Parts: sequence; C-alpha cells; structure tokens
Amino acid sequence: MGKYQVNLNSIQKKLPTGFSLPNDFEEFVDVFRLATRGDFGYFNIKYVSPKGMTSIAPKQLVPFLHLPSGDLICFWLSPESPECPIVHISSEGEGSVVARNWNDFLQRFIGKKTGVFDLDDWESTEQFPIRRTGRIQPIPESTKKEFEILHCARDSNSKKTKGSDDLKEKFYKFARSKRFFARDDMKSLYVTENGKKIILETMKMGQYVQIECSQELENALLSWQKANSIKKLKRSKFTVWSNGIVRFEKEDF
Repeated sequence: MGKYQVNLNSIQKKLPTGFSLPNDFEEFVDVFRLATRGDFGYFNIKYVSPKGMTSIAPKQLVPFLHLPSGDLICFWLSPESPECPIVHISSEGEGSVVARNWNDFLQRFIGKKTGVFDLDDWESTEQFPIRRTGRIQPIPESTKKEFEILHCARDSNSKKTKGSDDLKEKFYKFARSKRFFARDDMKSLYVTENGKKIILETMKMGQYVQIECSQELENALLSWQKANSIKKLKRSKFTVWSNGIVRFEKEDF
C-alpha cells in the first residue's frame, strides 16, 4: 500500500501572517510518517492550492490534507468565527465545515466521525496514537451558513431561468427522499440527456455514479428545458443543501 506522503514544509511555507499551526500538529503528522497508507484513512499531508475550487480568499485557507479525489481539508481563518474551523473543499465544487476547530477535528478524526469518507475509512484496527476525550460538540449553524455563503459566492450571478423555483423544489424533495443528507450537508447532482431520457449522476469516491431519477424530477427537468428553449441538456450541475438551498452551479447547453 505504501506510505503516506508527508510534506510539512510545504504547509509551513504557505502560512498566512499571524497564523501558527496548532502545538500538537507536528505530533499528528509524525504518526503518518511511520504508518502505512490506509491505516488511518486515505490522504497525503501537504499543501495544495485551493485556487479555482472555492470563492473563499486563498489567504483565509491553509490546506493540510489532500484526498485521492483532489479534495482538500483546510484550516479556515474565518473573519466571523473566534475559532479556526476545519473545512472540506471538494474538487467538484462542494464543501462543508468538518469541525469547529483543530481539537474538535482530532476528536472527530479519532472517532471516525468527520463525515468525509477518506478520513473515516481506516484499515487499521488499532487505536490512533493520539487520544482526545470529551463529548463532540455540534458545529454552530452560523459557521456552516457563513461558509456556505462565502464558498458559493462565485455562483451568486447565476442566470435566473423560467421555472427554476419549481425545479429547485423538486431537486430538494428528491435529495431528501434519497437520504443524501444523512452524512453530508450538501450534494451535487449532474444532469445530462440521452435522447429523451434524463441521466442523473453523482460523485462517489471520485467517480461518477448513475442514480435513478424520479418521474417527478424528470418531468420538472423536461418542463424547465422546454420553458427555456433548451434543445438538449449537455451537462448541468445542481448542488442541493440540507437547508433547502439549491443552486445551478454550472450550466453547459
């Protein structure tokens, strides 16, 4: 399986002025210098630029884990939060707040409760060498909302299309029926068209996986397509949040 790639220097060189890594961060990193890749999740410890993946200013993010799918786990220097939340930024445009701060992240990581598959999928049955005690506290809704707004700011100028409100409602209803929010706060769905058939896909472990589209959602998509004189759906990306927000993040007609 090989070893974890560890490049602590690449992270340290990109630290914003006034920000220091947690005191026990190097202790955390040292565990992976000796472990076999997969023992405690699948990722590499190094800096990878978040440019193009989010609207949050790069100087507010310190990526420190790089996942196989290209996703990043970052320290987020939130201007509104007294703490430094840990966030997950997907290569597909999704994202979420993973933990309130570093200590909360360690607790969730050790307990395999981060909600990020590659962090919670351990091959080892041994306990993680670093221990944390105490009850995991919920992430404040205000922090989640702030991240959602800033992360998706690049989509605020998306064009308004006819029938989009009804379509968003159907997407949200469909996402709830599929229990997409059992593990994540948001889910991206990709729509294409093959003849008269609607093809619906999502991402799972870095690959597109086809899922069955409900008749109600398919009818809403076809009505939306007709109302906006769209000849054929090449690829449309819809991101659905657990709080009911739905955005057309990318449209290619």
